[in-house]
Amino acid sequence: MRKFTVTFKTFFAIFIQLVFMITLHYFPILSLQAGAQPVSLMKEIGKIELYLFEFVGCKECHDLTGTLKKLYPFLEIRTFNINDPNHCEALIRLERRLGRRAEEFPVVIIGDNLLSGEEEIMKKLDFLLLEYQLKGGTLPPPR
Repeated sequence: MRKFTVTFKTFFAIFIQLVFMITLHYFPILSLQAGAQPVSLMKEIGKIELYLFEFVGCKECHDLTGTLKKLYPFLEIRTFNINDPNHCEALIRLERRLGRRAEEFPVVIIGDNLLSGEEEIMKKLDFLLLEYQLKGGTLPPPR
């Protein structure tokens, strides 16, 4: 029988992720002003923008867009079709500035991070979102 062990680091990462998700989705916070209405956590701490580069006919790209909108309704997701030469050139410029080349599609840019491919996006996005929430939102990617 194979023994299943969880390191403290893994346990802590999962715990933080669960706290983040529960807080984000279920608990509004109240403004400190008297008589103020509850406001959502994301409106209070800043917005998070995500840039999604995809192309026509990419089933994974289309599926990921829907999944991200369901999982993270607070995200401002901006999609760009790389079949458009302007969008393709924009992605190339961003790759140069961020120092990383996209290996597969879809490509997500959040803050100063480039995530390439559905597997990497789903693996790393939660932690990046937590990081940017703690920072108060994202800045637009470098120009």
